[in-house]
Amino acid sequence: MNVNSNTLFQILTSTTDREERRKLLRHFAETAGEDTFRQLAASEIAARIELHKIIPDTYQRYRKMTVDGVIFFLTRVTFDRLFALIDNLLVLGTTASVHQLLTETAKHFPTLHKLCQIIARNPHLDEQVKKWLTTLENGYYGTRVETLLQSGRLSSRA
Repeated sequence: MNVNSNTLFQILTSTTDREERRKLLRHFAETAGEDTFRQLAASEIAARIELHKIIPDTYQRYRKMTVDGVIFFLTRVTFDRLFALIDNLLVLGTTASVHQLLTETAKHFPTLHKLCQIIARNPHLDEQVKKWLTTLENGYYGTRVETLLQSGRLSSRA
């Protein structure tokens, strides 16, 4: 398998079956090697959500650093969390707005969600950015109960 940029989402769009996508992604990860897979997955996620587009010109000097930070963060999450995010981004499709894609990403990672909330409280923040970030205040995007049960961090006993 030739492993290069933009192949990950192209491979996964070949099927609508979630389990088949999981198998394809696992095969891709095994073929590419774990480090290469994580870097490619993180880079493609960042490209797909177009993070650079939400950062206004006022903060243009922070665009690359922000994108690099998100890629760095995503290269360190588990395969299952990467798969869940990739799968949900595919379900949203190519017509989803940048805001929808970023909100979906924040839902999967409470750490990023909380960071966005903290940044939104900065009184000197650009109003456009502040408006979008405060939308994250209105929802619960914590770790799903199923994930906690599977990990053993939460008991299913009452």
